Amino acid sequence: MLFRGPDFELRYPNNWIIAKTGDTTSLSPEDGNVDATLAYGLLADIFEPRPRNSGAEIPAGGVTAESTISDAMDQLIEELKRTNRIFIAWLASNGK
Repeated sequence: MLFRGPDFELRYPNNWIIAKTGDTTSLSPEDGNVDATLAYGLLADIFEPRPRNSGAEIPAGGVTAESTISDAMDQLIEELKRTNRIFIAWLASNGK
């Protein structure tokens, strides 16, 4: 099967289902959710990094002169730490 999102497309198994909420898309088998949390599958969302020392968002599709890929990656990791229990457990198990 082929899923076409606004900025990407990917193939997924025939027995997986798609759920969309705003910009977030999840693809999983029917039993991929446990207690309303994705346990097995894929979750795709848009991450908008912020320029250094600013609360303003970077325009969609662009990186400002004030930011770098490294800055954006650091922000993404911090966001995952803040919002994702599984990511936190993975970091702890890998000594990070």
